[in-house]
Amino acid sequence: MGIGDGTIGESNDVDISTCTPSDLLLASNGNPLASIVQSTYPNILDSMSDITYFQDRAILAPKNTIVEQIKEYMLDLIPGEERVYLSCDSTIS
Repeated sequence: MGIGDGTIGESNDVDISTCTPSDLLLASNGNPLASIVQSTYPNILDSMSDITYFQDRAILAPKNTIVEQIKEYMLDLIPGEERVYLSCDSTIS
């Protein structure tokens, strides 16, 4: 709460130290991304076809750079060839 209230940290908000209860922490085997994904999405490859599997889970991250790292890690787990689909946000007459 102190971070949101602005009572913890400096004006740059890059280097903030807080105490996190141990029951909220994940044990890591040296790869924190793998630990987060495995904790949130256990057996992801076996559950790919179950829509509710993804609806019931989410990984939240404080910065977009971390979101990109998690996204790339998860995409690398999925077998098969990568496909890129183009989209358009307006119609062409």
